[in-house]
Amino acid sequence: MSRKSHHRNTPDSFVDRPIIDAPDDERLTVHRLTGDLEETLETLVSGCAFLAKLTQTIEAEGDEDVEPAEHESLDGPRRLFGGVTLTTRILARALLDRALDRQSASTNDDEGDDEDVPERALDDLTEALLPLKLAPTFRSSRTERKAAFDDAALLVRELGLEEFGVSCDLEIADDGVHELVAFAVSPETAHVELLEFLINRAENVAFETDPLLATERDASAWEFSRWSVSPPPGKRSPDSDITRHIREQEYSLADRTTLALGTSMIGTLASDDTFTHLHPGQRRLAEALAASVVDVFECVAVTGNRVALRSLRTGTTYVTHEHIEPVEYSVGWVAAGRLIPFERDLYLRSPGMVFVRSDVVHSLQSAASQLDTLEETLPPALALESFISSELLGVAVPREMKPMRSRADAREQLDELRVMLAEARLEPDTTVGAFVDALAEQGGRGLPSWLAQTATRRATRPTSRRRR
Repeated sequence: MSRKSHHRNTPDSFVDRPIIDAPDDERLTVHRLTGDLEETLETLVSGCAFLAKLTQTIEAEGDEDVEPAEHESLDGPRRLFGGVTLTTRILARALLDRALDRQSASTNDDEGDDEDVPERALDDLTEALLPLKLAPTFRSSRTERKAAFDDAALLVRELGLEEFGVSCDLEIADDGVHELVAFAVSPETAHVELLEFLINRAENVAFETDPLLATERDASAWEFSRWSVSPPPGKRSPDSDITRHIREQEYSLADRTTLALGTSMIGTLASDDTFTHLHPGQRRLAEALAASVVDVFECVAVTGNRVALRSLRTGTTYVTHEHIEPVEYSVGWVAAGRLIPFERDLYLRSPGMVFVRSDVVHSLQSAASQLDTLEETLPPALALESFISSELLGVAVPREMKPMRSRADAREQLDELRVMLAEARLEPDTTVGAFVDALAEQGGRGLPSWLAQTATRRATRPTSRRRR
């Protein structure tokens, strides 16, 4: 399938993580991984390398040129994949448990006697990593080993946030010994950082589940790009691209109901039992995103890490946890973005939120009221993005954006999308319909009659029935 969309460039990092290199902060601890800890880490890295090889082998099964006999030879890797995946998770938990000298908050998630899990897992994984018939196939190069270490570090960080209340990294000391650098964080901050993992899993759902879903993901990114702009000179901050990208992901993955799934991509994770069992914190976030508030706010109070944000439209005040220390804005500043309910009356601030100084509050008060009018024709996240682009950055939107890199790519994507929708017996929604129109225009083709009819029905459909 064509994957040459203009709009899928991802910034290098996601959330604005707490600073964990302040040596005098009592929340910071450094743990040298020697002896049994070093052995556990090495086995975890081997497991991650093995999983990467298994993934490559299993994906090759979809190659049309693979002979039936070769398909049968992949039964072993397929059977191993699930078991090794779970065992690497157990190993990462064991590493944190031993290094931090405390139990996971989710120790009882695993079957069997808790105290025996790490030792049994170590034995099982060691045996699984080197089955006699598969060992030559799964040897790792230095580059693959480095990638496996990065995967292990990511898994350790995820479990640290999910189960141990620490934001952590794996580092190499000057003497070559690996160290676990851990910074204790509040449950609120841990959940903000877990957004990165939830978003990444939803992206995997989009691009690995269904070709139609992957195309919808591109269509949604293209739609967002029409209302979103990069800050012009003088208004650009170091994290502008990251915050803008996060807002696009929140809209495309959490807000938009997809044709292929009948729910949002994050919504389908929230309803998955396996996901719920392994990632309870991320499940909580997935559900909270469905109830999140997208608006323009004024900061009216700051007390430690608790901030009061008042909606410029409704006057409602939200008590919000600020995950960055120290708070980088003050009373009177204006914020535009998403608040995520956490517990009782407390909200989390999305890392995609943008801030402007207090001297523009009065002029923005009137402009913010126009969001109600925009939301009559746009989903709330796109209406807010239009406000950010036009009122905060001074750039008129929507923009004319080509959906693909070339005319040939647009024609190819249009043909593929037409076949996928026809096979699924689905009609385009507003997002996909606009994408189809843009593909047809860029490709120099008239809109296919069956899509033109759908577009006509969509245009005459009552406003009250539109998708939000």
